[in-house]
Amino acid sequence: MKTEQILSKNYRLSYSTNHYDFFCKPHSYAFKNIKEIARYQEECYNNITEGLKIFINFKIKYFLADSPQEVGFFYGDNQACNGFASLPDKIFAVYNEHLKCTGMHEDVHIISYSVKKPKSNFIGEGLAMYFDKTWQGVDNIVLCKQILKNNTIKFNELFDNDSFFSVKEDISYPLAGGITSFFINKFSMAVYLEKIFYNDDFINFLNEFFGKQEEFTKIFTDWILNK
Repeated sequence: MKTEQILSKNYRLSYSTNHYDFFCKPHSYAFKNIKEIARYQEECYNNITEGLKIFINFKIKYFLADSPQEVGFFYGDNQACNGFASLPDKIFAVYNEHLKCTGMHEDVHIISYSVKKPKSNFIGEGLAMYFDKTWQGVDNIVLCKQILKNNTIKFNELFDNDSFFSVKEDISYPLAGGITSFFINKFSMAVYLEKIFYNDDFINFLNEFFGKQEEFTKIFTDWILNK
């Protein structure tokens, strides 16, 4: 059975707000907590749009699934997955008694990508991690300090998608969040979006501003370790 058929058969529009339509199975754990979920996501939406100064003209369709296996089916590879954004306007996320994968991350993707999706996944995930502030409950900056003390990082490789996906997520994602914090602190959100996030030639911008890759890595490492 195709994804669209399963969604239409098992999921119902359960609640609507100004910026979201929430879909879940009747009598599911998500359904029982749908008003709380909606309130929280509206808070996230307001924080994201005010932070980015990007305001979309469509509602986000939010599908709340029972398990990672179900989300993996919707993603298409049948690999367990906690959540993902399906452009232009859908989010699929697990919500059960033990795993609540709502929040800012996928919403940042939907809202920021409404302008343009960066070619570099490291850059795209970095902005979502910047708004998340943490990875599995631990502050991005704390994790970056640990990572940089124990690993030699070549950021020019992480900017490449194949290399990014070859690195463990507990390293690549906190680093992406940390480096985005550094960029925004250094340049401001507006300049970061223009010169890095939405700029296909952001590598040239970084090289012009910081010089050689080694110098950029040193400046960023010093900034992180002194936070």
